[in-house]
Amino acid sequence: MRMTEADFGILDLLTLLQETGAIHPINAGSAECDVCGRPHFRQWFRAQRGHRFYVCTIARHATLQDQASGWKIVSVHDLVRWLISSMVSQRAA
Repeated sequence: MRMTEADFGILDLLTLLQETGAIHPINAGSAECDVCGRPHFRQWFRAQRGHRFYVCTIARHATLQDQASGWKIVSVHDLVRWLISSMVSQRAA
């Protein structure tokens, strides 16, 4: 069975990244979301080099802690680009 783009989402990607060890779940929170402002479950992840992030599936954005620029809200698309870039640079090192 072939998957379409609609069948594969950010949660699927996060699951694959966990399975490969590229990201690791850390404390889950249910306080008010910094992205959409609503209280809902948020799973935090630790990526390579100590970066932390969570994805708001309601607003389709993520909160990312970049050590150089601090906390920022990014689109899911930008988060995916950052994760892939981070993985490639880690493997090249």
